[in-house]
Parts: sequence; C-alpha cells; structure tokens
Amino acid sequence: VAVIKLIPELEDDEAQSSVFEDIKVVDVDSDKLSTVTVKNSKGEFKFYSVTSESTESESGDTPSAESEKAVSWLLDGVEMDKTSSSEINNIISSAASVTAMREIETKTAAECGLDKPVIKVDVQSDEIEGYSILVGSASPDGTGTYLKTSTSDKIYLVDDGAFNSFEFEALDLANTSSFAA
Repeated sequence: VAVIKLIPELEDDEAQSSVFEDIKVVDVDSDKLSTVTVKNSKGEFKFYSVTSESTESESGDTPSAESEKAVSWLLDGVEMDKTSSSEINNIISSAASVTAMREIETKTAAECGLDKPVIKVDVQSDEIEGYSILVGSASPDGTGTYLKTSTSDKIYLVDDGAFNSFEFEALDLANTSSFAA
C-alpha cells in the first residue's frame, strides 16, 4: 500500500491572501509622534509627548557638549509620577508599529466590523502624516482580528494578541509605587 500526498506549490499568479506572512501595516518611529488617542471599551485616553534635553554625560556628573533629547509620554489629566512610563511606552510603541498576518480582499469594511470599531487609535504628529488604526471584529475562523488604517482602504488580519496593549483602563497605567501599601 502506498500513500501519495499532493502538496501544491503556490504559483506566481495565485493570490497571496491565502498565505500567512508578516506585513508591515504601520512602521514609524515612536519619537516622531506627538499625540496618541486610544478609544476602547473603557473610555477615551489621550497621551501626549514631552521632549526634554539631557546634557549629562554617561557618568552623570559632568555636562557634555552634546545634548540628547528624551521623549516622555504623559496621560492627559494625570500627573507624570502617578503613571507607569513602561505601560504607556508599550501603548505608544504598539500604535507606531503594527504587523498583519495577511490582507483580506474578499470582505468589506462593514463585514469586518470596521464601520463600528472595537478599538480606535488616532495618532498625530508634526513630522509625519497622522493616521488612525481601526480594530474590528474577530474573524469567524478564530485566526485573528480585522484591522484597517485611515490611510489605506486595505483590510488586514492581525493576531489577536497585537491589541492587548490597547485594552486598558486608567488604573492599569498607575505607577504602583505611588500608592500606599
């Protein structure tokens, strides 16, 4: 008895939508962003950047001739020492870099839940063109979540875990050392 398994190869003229690959949907430097507004099921949160110049050397005791710009992110309406900078930086870096698994060509934005997005992230900058990230519903087969940007009509399928950083509430961003035990 012999078992023969036919594995077809992808031809050059076949559609790439059936193949899972890493597609860079958004890829910008987070230091170039000025404001990021996240609208999720818990509310609307606006983050803005503050640039400060550091003139200390690596040893920290003598000023150097070269100054470095440090970008800090703040939650609107909350003092800087009350928030966790690592949590906020995670949100900002997620808004600056989005990778999709594949492009969806057979569905409309309404069919993917993008007419009423679950999460909307608005990104503004003085250096680059602003954009919005719209997160729609989960795919019926459970392989991911639909995504679209305001700068393109293309719809993408993204891993579900890619948007965990956008599902938060204000208390999740708190600096735990700012509360008494």
